[in-house]
Amino acid sequence: MGLPRISIITPVRNAAATLPRAIESLVAQAYPDMEYLLLDAASTDGTREVIERYRAHIAYVRSHADDGANAAYNEGIARATGGVIGLLNADDWYEPGVLMAVGEAFAQDPALEMVTTEAKVWQADGAGGLRCIKHFTGKSLGLNPAATPMPNARFFRKSLFERYGDFLVTNEGGQRYIASDLEYLLRLSQYSVRTRVLPRVGYHYYAHEGSITFGADPVRMRQMYEERASLAETYLQKNTLPAMYRPRLRRWHRRGTTRAFWRHLAARDFPRAWAEMKRGMRMSKALWLPDAVRLAISGRFEAL
Repeated sequence: MGLPRISIITPVRNAAATLPRAIESLVAQAYPDMEYLLLDAASTDGTREVIERYRAHIAYVRSHADDGANAAYNEGIARATGGVIGLLNADDWYEPGVLMAVGEAFAQDPALEMVTTEAKVWQADGAGGLRCIKHFTGKSLGLNPAATPMPNARFFRKSLFERYGDFLVTNEGGQRYIASDLEYLLRLSQYSVRTRVLPRVGYHYYAHEGSITFGADPVRMRQMYEERASLAETYLQKNTLPAMYRPRLRRWHRRGTTRAFWRHLAARDFPRAWAEMKRGMRMSKALWLPDAVRLAISGRFEAL
């Protein structure tokens, strides 16, 4: 089989400073059959001017308010004409040659449904440069209990979305979903998805103050813990994941429920604190209370 068409999707809002680097990294790929879709959420900082500068390289552009990156990804996936989907954040960039490596992997194995590359996380070093703070490799990016979601380092057959659905946009409380990448990885882990990890860096993630996963916003961190606990509870009850997932699911559940317990206790909301304790003990009878005590002793309440 020949190289597949790869559709790359970028959601953007007010990223005029970093979007050129993302687009340049894509243009430099020189992949022979690539489609680029850029979905702008009504930026006001000069992003539109950047988009126009690179308009010749973009197959589809729209600019209007939306429900966040996950909604934009879903819209782009629905519009994409490629058989393979890649997700490129406006703050991030691709490693040279990665699309060719990914395309060749899919061409060599027509049954392959997801290809993952290694990824690096970068942070400003204070001197105008960048320093690598994390390198995700091998086992941490497969389809297993220890895997880091990192959806941007993954390339998906479009048929996966058609078969198993899109990214979740909002959580149970109506907030924009933070843990949608984890939810999607868990969803795929229920099935026999054929996947391969390439032993090479393909994606570079820029962590900054506005980053959800690598940022330090206590409100967002709290929401992420709550969503992970809810996901863990759902899959522990459904019991549709392999048994090897259960220890990590229980750990996510304890982290979320112990933090919620102390937060409600500090607010003197005793009924909700008691409800979180019962919820946590129901899933981890032996470990929940020791974890709650350790959290209190540590004094690390930033994300509570």
